[in-house]
Amino acid sequence: MDNFSGANGEYQTSFSLKSEDKKNSHDNYLFKIIKQDYNQTKLFEIGTRINADSLKITDPKQFFSGKDNCEIHAELSLTNTSRNKASIFIVTEIPPERMLSETDKTKKYLIFEAIYNGTVKDSVFTNVDKNIFLREQ
Repeated sequence: MDNFSGANGEYQTSFSLKSEDKKNSHDNYLFKIIKQDYNQTKLFEIGTRINADSLKITDPKQFFSGKDNCEIHAELSLTNTSRNKASIFIVTEIPPERMLSETDKTKKYLIFEAIYNGTVKDSVFTNVDKNIFLREQ
């Protein structure tokens, strides 16, 4: 995912799928980024840099293919219960512009722990500054 929004340490991301409900065009599944340290205010600080070659990354659109929005919502909601040990991790590629100033160019991805924060229909979430990773150097 690469559609992050927010500021000052409070960030979210989402993915969208075409809605099966004919009254709506798409469903957005929202995820709140969890901070481990409340002193972290920049998105780049909150994420952990990784080399994703060792991970099996699943695209949510492929993973949920063939399921309706109620099934997807129910499955994602289960990750927020204390009895379920499953966690959600968001992995995103670091923009090449940001990598120009990095000394370790082997870790090209950021990973964030997140919680499912619900579903919204027909909304578009934007960040005024589309270079959210770049402006926080």
